[in-house]
Amino acid sequence: MIEEVEAESARRAYDVRRYLGSNLAIGITERDYRESLEESFASSLVPARTRTRPPRARDRDFLLPFPPSPKNPPRRARARPPPAAMPVPFVTVDVFTTRKFRGNPAAVVLLSSSAPQPPEARPDDPPGTFHWPPASYLANVAREFALSETAFVLPTRVPVDDEDKPRDDKSGEPEAFSIRWFTRDGSEVDLCGHGTLAAAHALWDTHLVSRTRVVVFRTQRAGDLRVVPVGGWQGLGEGLAEISLPLSAPTLERLGADAEKCDAAAVTSALGLPLDGTTRVKVIGRNEIGDTFALLEDQKTLRAATPRSDAIAALGGRGLVITCAATEKLNDEVDADFESRFFGPNIGIDEDPVTGSAFCGLAPYWFEALRELVDEKTAAAERTRAAKEAAGASGGVGDEGKDFPDGSCGVGCKRVDHSAPVERAVELIGYQASRRGGFAKVSVDGDRVRVKGCATTVMTGHIFDLKSITEAP
Repeated sequence: MIEEVEAESARRAYDVRRYLGSNLAIGITERDYRESLEESFASSLVPARTRTRPPRARDRDFLLPFPPSPKNPPRRARARPPPAAMPVPFVTVDVFTTRKFRGNPAAVVLLSSSAPQPPEARPDDPPGTFHWPPASYLANVAREFALSETAFVLPTRVPVDDEDKPRDDKSGEPEAFSIRWFTRDGSEVDLCGHGTLAAAHALWDTHLVSRTRVVVFRTQRAGDLRVVPVGGWQGLGEGLAEISLPLSAPTLERLGADAEKCDAAAVTSALGLPLDGTTRVKVIGRNEIGDTFALLEDQKTLRAATPRSDAIAALGGRGLVITCAATEKLNDEVDADFESRFFGPNIGIDEDPVTGSAFCGLAPYWFEALRELVDEKTAAAERTRAAKEAAGASGGVGDEGKDFPDGSCGVGCKRVDHSAPVERAVELIGYQASRRGGFAKVSVDGDRVRVKGCATTVMTGHIFDLKSITEAP
């Protein structure tokens, strides 16, 4: 047996040297090959009944093709490199539409401890404590996506007060997250409606939050924003949600020093419309968000506008919102009550596909301008509810619909959502007439504007090589 082992060792040693002689070009060393051969070679010489245990020390030294020596030291445990940071997941969502590649796209980055941590992060922080990454990291990621908005979502340990819980939520305490928004040029904005809806949709669609749970986003300047899932989910990545935004009606007083340069003639010229008196433009005012609102005479004029970004930027504020009543059905989806477009060159957006935050000013204006229509809808809702209660069927929900993607009612729809209170059953439908286009349902509830919109997931992925993008270019 000893002679056989010595002969086998000599043959293996010869084979190793011959193998190394033909593979030096690819960087294989004698120790590398010896270590890879050690286990299989030793197990082949140990009797079968003992192969379940590792060879003893004296057997290992004897059975190795290269016995330990100063040139070939014994194998030592190598220190493992520290684990690499986990990639950061992201989701891209098209909001205010049920069709992919329509509506307003937004990227949602789901941050956690895997993202680069700022200097104030302490190793002794309690478990589950997260800090915002450096602003340069957030700005660079937004530039890389190059979408109108990129939302960053961070878990928070701050509990949600009971009074913040929506009255129609029966699924327990809402989930709380912090959120920030950056534009394609790396600028941070104070409020983004479609980015918030996209963030809630991403949390539901990735199952980080149950699809029946309310999500509360804590912001740095816009307070707490609640997003409630409403309506049924129509398959993977599709659903309807409602966000509560602060009401911000436009007034002429808020134009301030910009009043002179925001007159009707300046707005008409900035929109590329003729100044021969055939186009009527009325400046409504500016709201607290910084948007300037202008009323146009009809839908064809609104859609024919060819804005000049430099002239719109000179008007001041965050952006320009143009709107008009929707008296004609110019699309094949639903009947809208009003149309709008949004231009924001001062925040890096020439034209936004669909702007959720613009409804903070559009909703109060059109609810007042269309008061007769709103009163008619309210009376119809009360009559229908009374008839239902008299028939002993109060609280039922009407047919799931065809006029709006989620199936609930709107202007031009004869049904009413009887599961909601009367004051919230009155909703107007707004259509943003951009190239991609998109719909939203809006209602006024005290000092809040409730905006409903559909969303659909388009892409998912991960962000790698985090350290190389933490420095601003």
